[in-house]
Amino acid sequence: MTKTALPDLFEAVLAGNLAETTRAIKSGTNINKSMGDGFTALMLAAGKGNGSIVEALIQRGADLNSRNEIGQSALMIAAKDGHKGVVAQLIAAGADLRALDNEKRNAISWAVTSGDFYEVVSLLAVSGADYDNTDVRGITPLMRTALMGFSQSAMVLLTVGADETREFDGRTALQMAKDKGHARVYEAMKAVIKNRPKGHKI
Repeated sequence: MTKTALPDLFEAVLAGNLAETTRAIKSGTNINKSMGDGFTALMLAAGKGNGSIVEALIQRGADLNSRNEIGQSALMIAAKDGHKGVVAQLIAAGADLRALDNEKRNAISWAVTSGDFYEVVSLLAVSGADYDNTDVRGITPLMRTALMGFSQSAMVLLTVGADETREFDGRTALQMAKDKGHARVYEAMKAVIKNRPKGHKI
């Protein structure tokens, strides 16, 4: 019996077809092999937010901490797209919360890049991810939320203990929100900072 070709696994995952994914896995396909850009089947499933396929791959021994060409892990990819359920699955399975990509961004940094995924930010923070992580440019997740205008994520980060005094180019996250004209973020951050117990950390 001829083994299923590797591309069939990727096609099944991208199509969200659990039955075909399972068939490809059982055929003996190396589920940890990557595409040209370094993406594995697990990364593709994480990006799609397909919990059933993620679980099938985990159960068959998928490498949780493989990296693509820019250093992203499946956890970072799921976080970037706001897939809270998949983020929880990967954390429970033992994904590395301390992992950094090529630009030294962690999963929380990615969670605040493309949407106000505050539930994902909260889950990562309480699970042990570094909410004060600084990337190669010197940007923290709190600064990024301020720049992007993500008010709920900013409030979560401040609530769990993110350091609002850190500066980039002489500006704090609060000042960045004001300069960008994100009034809602600015006011929300001011309120949390004012009412948060001094020295509070989770």
